[in-house]
Amino acid sequence: MTVFYPHPLTRVNDSLELKNGNSMPIHYDVISPHIPGKPNDNSRYQADFYKYFGLDIVTETVFNYPYPYITEKTMRPITSKRPFIVIGALGTLALLKSKGFKTFSSIIDESYDEILDHSDRFDSVTEDIRRFVTQPIEKIRQDVTSVIETLEHNFQQYKMLEDIEISQLNL
Repeated sequence: MTVFYPHPLTRVNDSLELKNGNSMPIHYDVISPHIPGKPNDNSRYQADFYKYFGLDIVTETVFNYPYPYITEKTMRPITSKRPFIVIGALGTLALLKSKGFKTFSSIIDESYDEILDHSDRFDSVTEDIRRFVTQPIEKIRQDVTSVIETLEHNFQQYKMLEDIEISQLNL
């Protein structure tokens, strides 16, 4: 039997027993009602499905690289106002911070960003992902709600940097 999963983020072990004996995944809406804006309005660029994400796991273009490299992959959770963890080169979070962005050390152990050995860095970041996603859903909701100011700050910082870049193109 094929079951259609209408939302991209479902915990494998979460299911709901239906009256006919079949089970369906339970879909959690982890978006906080306190985060302003609706998908794709002027204050938020996110797609509607993003409200089901408690954490965006960004796999950047480069990992074992001599310097950090940030692409649209890292901008996606920033413009969608979601917490994120980056599987990327050494110092990726430090580079984001140098550009005025804030990260999520209050809910994620970000020490992985400073690990020189790429194998150890990968092990550290995957362990942190595992720790975060195995929390009870209510704890994930609390974590997302606790970083609302950071999410808004990052979004505004992105818009400001976007405006600067666009103004430079209009010389």
